[in-house]
Parts: sequence; structure tokens; C-alpha cells
Amino acid sequence: MNSTLTESNSCNPRLAIATSGVFLAIIFSLPVIQFASEIYSQPREWPTVLRLLPAIPGVLAAGGNPKDSAYQRIMAANQQLCEEFRNYETHVTESAWPIRRPRAWLQAGLTGPLRSGNEQVVVGSDGWLFFRPDVEALTGPGFLEPHRIRPGTATTSRTTNPLPAIRQFAADLQARGIQLIIVPIPSKGALLAAKHRKHADGWPIHNASFSQFVSELGQSRIELCDPTAGLQDRPRNMPQSRYLRTDSHWTPAGIQITAELVAQQVHSTVQNAARQPTVYETKKVSVENVGDTARLLGGDTAAQVIAAETCEITQVRNVDHSEWNPDPSAEILLLGDSFTNIYSQAELGWGTSAGFAEHLSLALRQPVDRIALNAGGALAARRELLRQLQAGPDRLAGKKVVIWEFAERELSLGDWQVLPLPAPSKSSPVQQPRTVEAVAEGVIVQAGQLPNPASLPYREALIPLHLQSVRSVGNEKIPAEIVVYVWGMQDRKLTTMAGWKTGQHVRLKLVPWSKAERQFGRFARAELEDPDFRLIDLPTYWGQP
Repeated sequence: MNSTLTESNSCNPRLAIATSGVFLAIIFSLPVIQFASEIYSQPREWPTVLRLLPAIPGVLAAGGNPKDSAYQRIMAANQQLCEEFRNYETHVTESAWPIRRPRAWLQAGLTGPLRSGNEQVVVGSDGWLFFRPDVEALTGPGFLEPHRIRPGTATTSRTTNPLPAIRQFAADLQARGIQLIIVPIPSKGALLAAKHRKHADGWPIHNASFSQFVSELGQSRIELCDPTAGLQDRPRNMPQSRYLRTDSHWTPAGIQITAELVAQQVHSTVQNAARQPTVYETKKVSVENVGDTARLLGGDTAAQVIAAETCEITQVRNVDHSEWNPDPSAEILLLGDSFTNIYSQAELGWGTSAGFAEHLSLALRQPVDRIALNAGGALAARRELLRQLQAGPDRLAGKKVVIWEFAERELSLGDWQVLPLPAPSKSSPVQQPRTVEAVAEGVIVQAGQLPNPASLPYREALIPLHLQSVRSVGNEKIPAEIVVYVWGMQDRKLTTMAGWKTGQHVRLKLVPWSKAERQFGRFARAELEDPDFRLIDLPTYWGQP
């Protein structure tokens, strides 16, 4: 009997070898299959597993600014190499075909019964979804506290204190006779938390430094329009929620309330020239979409599991039924982000002609100019304004008010570089390219880097390329040094161009950015490292392979 037990409990060598062989075959076959499929489908591109190799020589060759010390160049190269490692990890994660679909379905399943979110989304009660950076900005340390490392950005050189940038911007505008009005848009978590707080006041919550921030702006005599109270109240004629259930943005009701509040402040603080009020017509349209936070839970798979959301937008059009468009000659310029673009940019999925700029124009009864970039509230919109001032003509000529709208989370997570504006008399237009298409070749000196697509609430994003040694393939005249915007992400997938590296020789079809800006200028974009603001002066193009 003992011998029988011993024999039955002993390990069968053949079975052990077979099991180990199957296990090893699975482990090694999946990357081999992916490697082979990538070589077959993309013969001109490096396979994902080898994509880090061509980046290392470029990083070492760049070596930072030649004027820096050896230590500074080493640290700069180390920082860039860390970025390359993060990008490599992103590519490996996104391209792993055996887990893409199961992972999306697993996350979608966990969201329902277990109310489990992920790194980007917090699942609340009654199906409400919250963008995690919004929550972290509310509950994290005060954004005015010194010596604090904050998450949420791909660059370690981010400027974290918003006050110097805002003060400089306000002073530069004041020198031109222009009034600045700051409009931080609170997150829906701030307002919905007030409904469930046990305290008697029931007021919305803000970051711990927000009250100090408001006080500092007041001492600097900078106008602030905080729409929080107006968004919290619910007039009887507007009973719907102020924020979307499956999206990080506001509803059409939130836009209408804020536009009217800002218009009131403009009329009370700025003396506009006597002018005939502009009449607009409005039209109600029903739109349906699955929000950005829902898609962050599992891409298109989440869209199949989480019910779409429906809302009624109010489109604003001219009296001749033509589409509303920003007016560069208007006295008011709106700088904004996706809170401005939602209901206005078709790619966001919530309709057109019904965004914040349109409703601000309706409330003011006058034209409005607009520069609004998704994810660009803190830095990108100002950088675009500076670029246009350098390119000429003067985008601020004739302006009396600049309204700067941004998501309140940007105070904690945004990049607040100080960008001095040129004085009108000292603004010398940069020689920009003529309206001509061309095919050109050049060498990448620096490429903008996007974070993991799974962390972005947008489906599309642009990246800039700084090119040198540029030459035209045809007879067109192309400057030897340019900046080119290209697609970095489309339909939540990184493009081939997102994998281009420093030192790589590329060939692109070029169109002057001034010709392509109306179509592509509002998409989220990465930025180039440009501490001396030199790249803003370079001719800018839109490029495609």
C-alpha cells in the first residue's frame, strides 16, 4: 500500500516535461508571432520590441545644450532617455495583441457590478464617472505649496505655480490696454460632492490653495469670474445637471450659465465701444455620445457596455443661417481648452456650433475671437497666441478683453511657464511660409512626446517635430529649419509618426500651418521643450507622410 501511494504521488517525468514545454511554447510564441506580424505588416518600421534601440544613439548624440555644463548635459540626456523608456513601455503595452481585447472587456465588466475604475477614472454612484486627475486636484496638496512634485505631466521641467504666469500675462495685456478675466471651470466632482457632504453648508470643494489663489488675484487686481456658485444653483427653467454623467465636461446648461455670468462681468468692468448689437439665431438639436471618461475605461469596448448619453444642445448661427465662426477683428478674445470646444468641435462627438465661444457671443450680443486647444488651458493656448503674435498680423490688435478659460484642475496639474508677450511696437513678424504645398526632407532635432493614449481623454492628438537640414524635393522654397505638426494619435492609437526619433531622416508633404490651422488647430497637442522661446519664431507647417 505504501509503495502504491508513493508511486501515485510521484511526478511523471513525461507529463512534467510536456507541461513545461507547452508553457514555454506559449511564452515564446506570442512575442515571436507579434514580431513576425509587425515585420510583415510594417516592413519599413522597427518592430515594437526593438523600437528603443534607434532612440539611444540619438539621445546620446543630442547631449543637451552645448552651452550647459557636462553635468547638465548628462542630466538632460538622462531625462530624455527616461522619456524614451516610458514611450517604449507605452508602445509595448498598446501593441500587445493577446491582451488588448480581453483587458478592455474585463475592465468594462468590472465597471458595472463592482464599480471599479482604473488609473484614469473613478466610478461613482448611479453610473457617474469622474476623471481621476480632477479628483486628485481637489483632494491633493495645495497647488501653491512649495517643493511639491505633482503627477500628471510627461515633463519634469513643468512650472507648477500659476500665479507668476497669470500676473505676467495680465501685465502684458494691460500694457496694451486689454483687460484679462480669468475663468477657472470647476470639475463635476467639486459640485456633486456638495450634494453628499454631511456638513450643513453644502458648498462645493476646491483645492486647498484655491482660496489663497483667489485672494492673490484680488491683490494683483486681476479679474476673476468663478462660475462655481452659478453652476451649483438650479434655476427652475434649467433643471438639468450641469455636468455630463459619462464625460468630464459640462452640459449645455453649464455652458449657458457660465457664458451669461462672464458676459455680465464683461459689461460691468469694461467699457465697450458703442456698437450695434449683433443678432444671432438659435436652434435646438439632440446629440448622443459616450463620454470621454467612459472610453478611458476600455475604449470602444466600453462604449458597447456603458449606455450612451443624450443631451440637447443649442446651436448658435448667424441670422443668414450661416455657421458661427470666430471673428479675428472682434474686441473680445477667448482663450480656452476642451471646455470651450465641446459642443463645437465635431471630433469630440457632442455636436457643433454650440460651444462656449458661441454662447458667449450670444450672451454678449457681439462677435468673439477664439483660440482654444484641447488640453491647452494652462500653456498651449497662450503659446499659440504668442506664436501668432510673432507670425503677424497682431492677433491682439483692437482687443479690449481677453477671457482666459481653463479647467480648474490645471491649477494643480498644468504647466505654468511664464510667456512674456511682445509689445506692439516691438513685435516683428516672422517670415512665415507662403500658401504653397511642398514635399520636403529633413532631420528631426526634437519631437514632441505624447503620454500613454489610455491616459488621454481625447481620441486624436498632434505632435510637433523640429526639423533641420530641410530641403524641398521639388522646386518649392522651404526654410532650412522649421516646425511641423503631424498626427501623433488617431482613434486612440499612436501613429507611426509618434515613434519617430531624434536624428531620424524623414520625408513629409507640407502645408503652411496658417492654411491648415482652422482644421487641425484645436486638437490636443504635445509641446516641444523651448525654454528660450526660439522655436516659436520658426516657420510652422502641417505635415503628412
